[in-house]
Amino acid sequence: MRDTPTNSARPRLRSSISCAGTLAIAIAIVLGLAGCHGKGPGPKTAATLAGADLRVKTCEGGTVRSVDVNGDGRPDVRRHYRDGKLACEQLDLNFDGTPDVTRFYDPSGREVVREQDDFDFDGRVDQVVELSGGAVVRKALDTNFDHRFDAWFWCAGGWVTRAERDTKHDGKVDSWWDYDAGRLTQAAHDDDQDGRPERWTLFRDGVAYEIRYDLNGDGEPDRAEPVSPDDAGPAVPRLACVAQPPEASEAPASSAAPATEAPSAPAAAGETAPAAAQTAPPTGPASETAAPKPTPHDASVTAPAAPVAKPAPAGGGAQ
Repeated sequence: MRDTPTNSARPRLRSSISCAGTLAIAIAIVLGLAGCHGKGPGPKTAATLAGADLRVKTCEGGTVRSVDVNGDGRPDVRRHYRDGKLACEQLDLNFDGTPDVTRFYDPSGREVVREQDDFDFDGRVDQVVELSGGAVVRKALDTNFDHRFDAWFWCAGGWVTRAERDTKHDGKVDSWWDYDAGRLTQAAHDDDQDGRPERWTLFRDGVAYEIRYDLNGDGEPDRAEPVSPDDAGPAVPRLACVAQPPEASEAPASSAAPATEAPSAPAAAGETAPAAAQTAPPTGPASETAAPKPTPHDASVTAPAAPVAKPAPAGGGAQ
């Protein structure tokens, strides 16, 4: 192992998918999500990308220390220090010479405040996570790996407060999810792509019980239809904001994380709850010697699933 001070250099973000070899960089990749405070049914007009400021940042500058973990002559860990404090670090998980995880630290150099992950090793960031006190507070995710974020999550008090999605991948938010204490309370959908929802599905204890429609385009629901218990299906699982990584026994210890239920059960009436990835946020600099075997593209990381749109009924009377 070599620990070599080098001059600062702007790292390139390119890579090819490669899962060969065991990894010698201790990492717990970020994520984990679920519900929080829901609002009553009504219009949501946030057509702009509310999480658009979660942009990819570059780890550069300062004094750089590099570590060659596997002895191939290429740095696998690059740490950037400013005024003696760790500012950011880059980790090459698959030893292809390109960083796959980038972490940014608070001014003390001890707490991770942001992480950027390249899950498919193509050199592009697929997820940006913001943390506070070791807990996820906000996240942007590229669910289809087209190099554009299409899902955003907000967390508070251990639960996600809301989620937004661009299900059509056209750069416009068209789906809004509200939560209360981890339970989905409302899902709003923009079916005609005009920037505001026309359909709201209401949930009680995670089970859909009513769908409301805006038939005249004024942004207010004009018609409500009950969802029968037979159509409602199982309750959408209560989702925690932080969960243990899939290989927790191999991963280094991190901050305490509440248990979580797998986000697999779909809601009724064509709704599907946003999925939550099941890994824990980092709390400090990665180990330079220990080695878990992180799954580079775990199924739980790939998506909040896109909801299936149900068109508004014709006519004005209830059926």
